[in-house]
Formats: sequence, structure tokens, C-alpha cells
Amino acid sequence: MDVSQPTAAGPATDAVAGAAGMILLTLASAQFLMTLDSSVMNVSIATVTKDVGTTMTGIQAAITFYTLVMASLMITGGRLGKIFGRLRLHTAATAPARWLHNRRLAWSRVHLDAGIVCEPNHSSRRSTQ
Repeated sequence: MDVSQPTAAGPATDAVAGAAGMILLTLASAQFLMTLDSSVMNVSIATVTKDVGTTMTGIQAAITFYTLVMASLMITGGRLGKIFGRLRLHTAATAPARWLHNRRLAWSRVHLDAGIVCEPNHSSRRSTQ
């Protein structure tokens, strides 16, 4: 077989290459977002330590656990999406958030319909002076 001659790429080969490219783009984007998220949290360690009143070690442990949980959920979510279907899994995973959001909006409508205006209580904020 002559290696210098290219083989004819059919529609099936192009479709596989396109799907592989989309998978690679998705995985690279997810990895970038996880790295960005971890970097932002690591930059804010000093501020969070001061605000929460804990030690630097405690915050670093929380960030490490958060990153490990997010990575394991991404792997598990990918597998479950393959088993049950991405749309069905997305709908099931976001159902609690949608339910809570709708409840909050309904509660806001009750307050607005009753003519109650709730101002946020700023007296609990710490003074920065």
C-alpha cells in the first residue's frame, strides 16, 4: 500500500471526526472552567479566611474537597448522561432549582400583591471604617 496517497474520506469519517472534535472541545472547556474556578477560590483565600474567621488550612481543605467533589460529579454526570440521556438527566438535575425558583417568585408575587415592600436590613453588615 502506498502511504503517500491519501485515502478517500467519506461522510461517516467526517461525522466521526466532527463528533470527536466536539467532545474534545467540551472536555477542554470543562477543564478550563474547573481550573478557573479553583484559581479564583485560591486567590480569595485570605479574604475568606478573614471574613469567616477560620484558619488558612481550613479554607484550603474546603477548596480541595470542593474541587474533588466537582471533578467526581462531572465524571459521574457524564456517565449518567450517557446511560439515561443528556436531556432527561439535565431536566431531572435542574428540577429542584426550578422548583425553588418558582416558589421564590410566587412568594415575591404574594408580597407585591399585598403591597408589602421589604427593604433589606443593612444594620447587620460590618462597618468598614
